[in-house]
Amino acid sequence: MKFGSFSPRTITWILFIAGLILLGVLSAQWAWDFSATVEWSNVARDGWEVPITHHNTPKAIVSGVLAFLVSGALWRVICDYFFVKYSYWYKNK
Repeated sequence: MKFGSFSPRTITWILFIAGLILLGVLSAQWAWDFSATVEWSNVARDGWEVPITHHNTPKAIVSGVLAFLVSGALWRVICDYFFVKYSYWYKNK
């Protein structure tokens, strides 16, 4: 199969779904890192204070969903722009 044999809608749909999967993974990772709180422990190990990481799960869920929605909307605009450009090229080739 050649690249030109696919319709513009099919190419845009594949690109959009692949981007959403990537955005979902990146949003989840960012949210988990964003929700982390690092505190110094009172217990010293070998004379050093040890940092302890706590995760705020509700904050991670809310921030992950918001990040996914905002980045998904932006990705939709980019894919629509690509669809318009590819449709024009497809019709005039």
